[in-house]
Amino acid sequence: MNDDSSVIQVIGLAAVVGFAVLVGFWGASRARASPGVLSCCVGVIMGIIPGTIAFEFLPALKITSGTAPLVIGMMFAGFVLTAIFHNLVQRRWPVHQSFEDIEMSSFILAVVTDNVVEGFTLAFSSALSVGLLLFTATAFVLKNILEGFTEATVLQWEEMSARRVWAAGLAAAMAVVIAAALSWWFAEVGGPGEGARRVMFATVTGMLVYISVFQLARNLEWNAIQRVSAITGFAVTGAVALSVGQ
Repeated sequence: MNDDSSVIQVIGLAAVVGFAVLVGFWGASRARASPGVLSCCVGVIMGIIPGTIAFEFLPALKITSGTAPLVIGMMFAGFVLTAIFHNLVQRRWPVHQSFEDIEMSSFILAVVTDNVVEGFTLAFSSALSVGLLLFTATAFVLKNILEGFTEATVLQWEEMSARRVWAAGLAAAMAVVIAAALSWWFAEVGGPGEGARRVMFATVTGMLVYISVFQLARNLEWNAIQRVSAITGFAVTGAVALSVGQ
């Protein structure tokens, strides 16, 4: 596809993905979810993202015996760099902030970082195929509705003001669009070849593993609801991915 149609598709889908966060926040403002409902939401998220990576992202990378070391290495690099950035920023919050301010800042950091990585992923998936871009956007929309609902509910439980809760949601939505636009420009206008694009996509896949899987998974209770929901989300994502094919 030409550059004009490509940027419209990427930015448009990034806007939809970002708006999905706000839909989740709006849902949380209208409903009082129980811990069981939130466990279900988190479990489904934990199924969608690993399912998307396993059944869509890894096949799209077309890993062969010759390219495996580079692809795996770049995924690991993306994972490590994101972990380092995330932890460095968290440690540098001003010490004079109140506990509430620190908690809110940490939350915004996590949400915005997650959505920046989503923007990267959308842009670089578009550089590989339209089908991959559409599947990625669909998975992120479902994930962000559930994630926004969960995160906003937790903030409400912590008695954050409505203004602060919505500020976090708006920051996340904007992060997706800005990151997607900048990444698209780099991937398309910068003109790297297909091999370089796959390397970049491998890197953002590693970032996504850290932000959306590792960071979340290690902080879960992994109760029965979360386990069943995660398995269900993974299975459904895999079935859909295999049925549409790339």
